[in-house]
Amino acid sequence: MFSRVSPTFLAAFLTATIAFFLFLGVNGGLIFFFDSWGYFGGAEVLFKHLRGVDLTGGLSFLGRSIYYGLLMQWELRHAPFAPVQILSTAHMLALAADVMLGRDRPWVAAVITAVVALLTPLPFFVINAMPDVYTGLAVLGVALVLVYGERMSRVQRAGAVTVMILAVLFHQTHLILVGGFVAIALLGFAALGLSRRIKRLKPFTVRLVPLVIVVLAGIGGDVAFRVGMEGIQGEAPMRRPFILGRMIADGPGYRYLKANCPEEGWVMCDHMQNLPINIDWFLWSAHPDRRVYTAMTRAERRQLEQEEFTLVGRIIAAEPGAVLASAGHNWQRQLDMFTVEDFYYGQMVPGIEKNFGPLAGDIRAQRIVTSKPLLASLSRLQLWIVYGALVGILCLSIRPRDGGGEDDRLFRLFAGLLVCGLLMNGALCGMLSEPHHRYQARVIWLLPYAAMLYGALWWRWRRRMGISA
Repeated sequence: MFSRVSPTFLAAFLTATIAFFLFLGVNGGLIFFFDSWGYFGGAEVLFKHLRGVDLTGGLSFLGRSIYYGLLMQWELRHAPFAPVQILSTAHMLALAADVMLGRDRPWVAAVITAVVALLTPLPFFVINAMPDVYTGLAVLGVALVLVYGERMSRVQRAGAVTVMILAVLFHQTHLILVGGFVAIALLGFAALGLSRRIKRLKPFTVRLVPLVIVVLAGIGGDVAFRVGMEGIQGEAPMRRPFILGRMIADGPGYRYLKANCPEEGWVMCDHMQNLPINIDWFLWSAHPDRRVYTAMTRAERRQLEQEEFTLVGRIIAAEPGAVLASAGHNWQRQLDMFTVEDFYYGQMVPGIEKNFGPLAGDIRAQRIVTSKPLLASLSRLQLWIVYGALVGILCLSIRPRDGGGEDDRLFRLFAGLLVCGLLMNGALCGMLSEPHHRYQARVIWLLPYAAMLYGALWWRWRRRMGISA
């Protein structure tokens, strides 16, 4: 069986798998966040329903994937070492190395994979009980299929599509990311006129059709969740007001409400006493003096859900420049935040122990995420690695193109798509939520990974030119 597997793929896959298990062992267990329970608890609803419990009148929320919750339920009860996340990530790293470096570069692939699997933020997300690792995997999968789709075998494309489908099922932002790439690809193909040339139809289909399948799977999964929860609980899942919360935190939303309440009768007019407020406090806080959304009744939340987009439109019409400037500022802030210091447990420990109990293990004994100085040191190291990767990609990109040929052109396109993915992730997280380091850290590892692949390709081109000379 192994004789049919590319040596490059096998070396990278085994290296990544061993590295992630090593990191898991050094830390002493899976990493949890306070909102990991949002996924785990959502799956509990389904299990209770299957056991015959009447859940009519219950409430669920969009944005916390029941599919990821089901995976977490299984892993914590039967395999508490994140095997699906480890294998998914190892597979995508190995696939990228195999497609881009070729079958005969196992040692190079192993070294590159070891560096990205141990010295970037990636391993933190691989062993984290959150779906964040799939953000970077989705971006990597899209770039591979769009750029190297014709080089990939059907099995390779199927593997990439499988991981991307998991990504779009596990979080709605991943579906938005992949959908954005599909829109960009359609514009690109239309500009090149490929869709009108029958003889060039194959490149169009092998590159774009897999991504369309991923998007349709994500939409289908979301619809199934909404319909299923409505059937179980008697009402549709609720949508949290992220956009409105962001505008209130930035100022334009608060100023509009202050100027027009209570005359316009918005439900937010009854909750002005704790405004203005940070969006995280607005959405999640249970503190009596620092809560808004959690203080609302169910009826008020439903009313806010109906009013949100109308109110957002009014705020934009009132202060379009301020809204645009705030969005750009938040985007820039998010792009600058990509260390692993958010993984410090700190005050999260009691909440994690309360929600997960023995399933979380002895989280107080974990080594890496309980040490603030260690996380700070790792963050500084990773900052230098990311900045070095940026310089390396820039230097390699501006060099003369002699020797690289088609491979060089394709890699530049591949790197460009990765950068697009980083920018889109920063926009989604920064503009719709509160910028946090972990939001951008979940994709920033793609830069050093791309830089190392580019360096390996450049070295091969130089050797080839030297031998031919």
